Amino acid sequence: MKNQAFERTLATYRIPSFAQPMGLSPKALSLPALLLVLMLGMAFCTTADASNNGRYQRVTSVQPASQDIYITVSQYELALIQVLSEICPPVLNEKQRVRFDKAYNRQLRQFMPRSSNPQQSLRQLSMQRDYRAVLHNVRAWTASYPAAENRALCREFAEMSF
Repeated sequence: MKNQAFERTLATYRIPSFAQPMGLSPKALSLPALLLVLMLGMAFCTTADASNNGRYQRVTSVQPASQDIYITVSQYELALIQVLSEICPPVLNEKQRVRFDKAYNRQLRQFMPRSSNPQQSLRQLSMQRDYRAVLHNVRAWTASYPAAENRALCREFAEMSF
């Protein structure tokens, strides 16, 4: 019940072309299923790009412990929330922006429960190559939708109660 508005808005997004032959329709997908389809599609795109481009090869150097960030969701879900924080404030009025900020901070805190400063942790995560690739893919995916749909998603997220 708490995420119905968000789920309704996400359900209006088009189903990726690779999922349509499998008989998937917007009405048949719940929010978790839609996110799963999105993540699988993006994973295939990232894998294909990584195999063709040397700059996406796995780094063999050891990452310092300070870069270890505990998150309770996939990087794709975290990147989606980050992209919403980039595109939503300009399209919302002041009252909606305040509600959006509260919803965003609450969601970020749920995604990074062990972090004392989730915004700083997100900035650190944004410096890591693998997360930057995920973030780039999510930005491109979000930009592929009409501005009206993105505005509606932003409004729904601002109205979300947790």
